[in-house]
Amino acid sequence: LMELFFRKWLTSDKRAFVMIFIFAFAFTSFITWIHIFTRVLVLLAAATLFRLDLQRAKFKRWQSLTLLLLTCLTSYTAGVISHIIWTNYGIS
Repeated sequence: LMELFFRKWLTSDKRAFVMIFIFAFAFTSFITWIHIFTRVLVLLAAATLFRLDLQRAKFKRWQSLTLLLLTCLTSYTAGVISHIIWTNYGIS
């Protein structure tokens, strides 16, 4: 299966070794930091769905980008503020 997709890259032994090394490193990184990758994938999926909803609601491209950026910045700011409050005042 890999030969069908990577036939051009696997023409020499050096390229094949480099490809296998890169894929092994990427897979190991993915498994090691799976909690980070899942968070990033969930955030990307949410942003994509939000943008699709805005497109369906007939927003222009710059309007949807602006609204998405404002939503992300507001949420990030709320998260930072709540983290500061949580760590400084020990609310539990």
